Amino acid sequence: MMDAIERCLDLVDESTMTRLVPRLTYTIRKAVGMPSKVGCSRVMVTLVVRHSFLTKPHADELLKAVMGVILDRNDAVSTSWAVAAGYLCRLCGQDKTLALIDLAKKLWFEHEEERARALSGEIMHDISRQFVTFSEPARYTVLANRFVVQPTNLIPYLLLSCLSSSWPSMTTLQL
Repeated sequence: MMDAIERCLDLVDESTMTRLVPRLTYTIRKAVGMPSKVGCSRVMVTLVVRHSFLTKPHADELLKAVMGVILDRNDAVSTSWAVAAGYLCRLCGQDKTLALIDLAKKLWFEHEEERARALSGEIMHDISRQFVTFSEPARYTVLANRFVVQPTNLIPYLLLSCLSSSWPSMTTLQL
């Protein structure tokens, strides 16, 4: 089924994208069941990877929809939304990227549940995968969060390991 959807996505043009995005955001918010939610996240990743030029004007709207549903009761669904959000950060404006980072901080500091904290680490991990495409203020925010949080031992090991792999590229920033 997903192969058929991906073949349809290969035929997307500007007019189709204009009609697809409102329906996709509606589906993101109203989807029921794990396969539908994971399928929506995969559709967004496919759009970002294969059709970034067409997706860029709609990336902020798509990320806003994902941020509304990212904390799902199913961990696999939450992880797939986090991956989609990380990919969308490639195309989003700086304000939406920083809003996603703020959401990850809220999940870490304001939620008592362990799975919310794990999701926060997953979000930061997926953002760090797209780190080289961020604007400089977003890079500094991620770096600042790393230095502020690391000494208090509140950051998940996953985040430290994923950021340490991209450390050489982060230390070459001109301040």
